[in-house]
Amino acid sequence: MKRLILFFASFLSIIINAQDFKVDFDYSRFFYNDSSNYLEIYYSFYQPQLKQVNAENELKVKGILNIKILNKETSDTLVNRNYQFENIVSDSMSLNHQKSFTGNMAYILPLGEYVCVFTGM
Repeated sequence: MKRLILFFASFLSIIINAQDFKVDFDYSRFFYNDSSNYLEIYYSFYQPQLKQVNAENELKVKGILNIKILNKETSDTLVNRNYQFENIVSDSMSLNHQKSFTGNMAYILPLGEYVCVFTGM
């Protein structure tokens, strides 16, 4: 049985200003059946560093996270999805500099070795 290997390459164009952009990614792999694994990917963006926009008379942060999972041996694409996110922010984000926007995605993948690439905007 081949092990599932993920290489996390973060090419984030979410960077709004010259400061370092903080983002965290993690994953967990679970047995699903004899030929597949259940993969969960977790992400966390630090909201004060995301671009704020006024939409529908509310202050929001918006972005897009693209997740691409490729078979390491064949370079076949198993997942290539864009996830749009938005969150209403409080009146003053300066009150809570550690507030983060978190989420997770789940996939059932055949056993194998994979490369996972994240991009965002």
